[in-house]
Amino acid sequence: MSDIKIYDNFIDKTVFEEMKKQVLNINWQYGDKIANDLNNSPNCEEKYDWQMAHVFYKHPFEMSDNFSIINPIVQIIQPAIMYRAKLNLNPCTDKIVEHGYHQDYQPESVGKIFTSAIFYLNTNNGYTKFEDGTIISSIENRLVTFPSTMLHTGTSCTDTKYRLVLNLVYVNGSYFA
Repeated sequence: MSDIKIYDNFIDKTVFEEMKKQVLNINWQYGDKIANDLNNSPNCEEKYDWQMAHVFYKHPFEMSDNFSIINPIVQIIQPAIMYRAKLNLNPCTDKIVEHGYHQDYQPESVGKIFTSAIFYLNTNNGYTKFEDGTIISSIENRLVTFPSTMLHTGTSCTDTKYRLVLNLVYVNGSYFA
């Protein structure tokens, strides 16, 4: 867990509430697979292996017209290089479903310089689980950072309509300091 850092109440509450409203009104895309194909364990059952997503940024230079929505977070983390910023909406299920362990950046030889951040936009009983057994609860306005090569899985939730998380992959500005 030493490589995993948790920041509660990450952005100003008023800014957070506005961000939460804005993200629900953006264009979403259907994704028929949640964990990438390079994961080290089987994905979840096919009927649960989908989500809605919005890509704010994808390297190199693919940027959504809605990127400004996540500016408050980007301004705090100050990435030297942004690789990806993607919002994931996982619908409620009858039971908690883990989507499959994966890494946010591969290969490991290059991925070691990348940091992943998960920003939780709503509180629910879903979670992020790491291969070592560490579980991070989905609590709104929480940011969790970790090396992008760490195996982890997200989940669905059963107590709210959806689980909403922003995933960022970037090179930390302090890497070059």
